[in-house]
Amino acid sequence: MVPSPAMGVAALILAGGAGSRFDGKRHKLLTRLRDGSDQTVLGAVVAAALEAQAVGAIDEVIVVAGAVDLAGTPRLDEVTVVQNARWADGQASSVLAGLEAAQRGGHDVVVVCPGDQPGVSEAAFVALATVDAAVAAATYGVEPFATGPRPPVRLEQRMWRHLPTDGDEGARAWFRAYPDTVRLVPVTGDPSDIDTVEDLERWN
Repeated sequence: MVPSPAMGVAALILAGGAGSRFDGKRHKLLTRLRDGSDQTVLGAVVAAALEAQAVGAIDEVIVVAGAVDLAGTPRLDEVTVVQNARWADGQASSVLAGLEAAQRGGHDVVVVCPGDQPGVSEAAFVALATVDAAVAAATYGVEPFATGPRPPVRLEQRMWRHLPTDGDEGARAWFRAYPDTVRLVPVTGDPSDIDTVEDLERWN
């Protein structure tokens, strides 16, 4: 078991967008990852966060829905689903909806991850949930080839008021403005996101 974090931590999974670049038969988040598998793109992210909860690193998993009904996502009944009525305004509105839910739940920290990154691992959620930093982001790979800041992203409550309130960005605006304040946490997994059918084919 991972030692319980000193502050309440919620995993915040963003699943509110329309996924307009994905021209498959279903919304990208509801698309199965591999032939014969019941796992979906969103389901893989949810599963990783729930595994981090099972070992004590995460206290609650919050999924922010919006453009599409997420029914049928594996293990969705094990998480808190928040509906963002303003999903069309961009990602910032989904982040705010998730932060409000986290605050209602008494959490001091969120670990934010888009729902279209099925390669994000349990270990990544655990690492960001337990690191001692006000702002932190995952980095994948080994120096000198490691990525820059990628999800999951850790944000302590004192940072929430600095996030954009509109538009299609969350913490990225902070990363650009104040890169020296962001702690990079090496993690395992795959940060690739699924935006198109071709992305899914490459991932599979």
